[in-house]
Amino acid sequence: MKKSIAFIVALVASAGILEADSVAESALPAFVFLQPEKTALWHTGTGKSFSVPIPYPPGVEKVASLAVTGYRYSVNYSDITENSIVLTLPEVSDSRPEKENVYDLVLTFADGSVKTARLGNVYGFDGSNSGSARCLMSEGDAAWKCVKRSAVLPVPYGTESVTVNGNTVDTQLDGAAGWFLLAPVSGGTTYNLQIDGASALLNGYTDGTVVSIR
Repeated sequence: MKKSIAFIVALVASAGILEADSVAESALPAFVFLQPEKTALWHTGTGKSFSVPIPYPPGVEKVASLAVTGYRYSVNYSDITENSIVLTLPEVSDSRPEKENVYDLVLTFADGSVKTARLGNVYGFDGSNSGSARCLMSEGDAAWKCVKRSAVLPVPYGTESVTVNGNTVDTQLDGAAGWFLLAPVSGGTTYNLQIDGASALLNGYTDGTVVSIR
């Protein structure tokens, strides 16, 4: 009986050793999205500047070009030969929330193949473990519904279109969670939006009044 108990103890101990030996930790930890289509973070730029990988196709010359376009924004990067590139976008701040934007990235390789992505650059997210947000204290306040020039709105997972004043607009996200850009926004115009069963009324405004004298 004592031999049996000793054998069991030795077996459990060896199993523990084997388990410990089979566990390894990467020296370079990384954040992994297991279901990227279900989180808007996958389609969100991490602040003013961030790195974008360049996944060259196998066997293709390592040269590429990247076109980045958004509302009132366009830039092209040519002759890319590195494995990544740092994008610098217009900064969004509390005093300039209208700088929020949605950018389309088109990456073209030497063999003519193309990869695309859509990223929202929104205030309060910089890729760190903390974030911030503007706070409008009262839903009844006129500022709650006012937007200037453009508006970036969150799109829930599973939503493929947004309705704006009765017109259906494709999110171009194929049902993934992300961001929708309402632009241009005209002063004095009310926009009726419906996203995934929810609705909202947004009022466009401008910085001032323009008087034309003839």
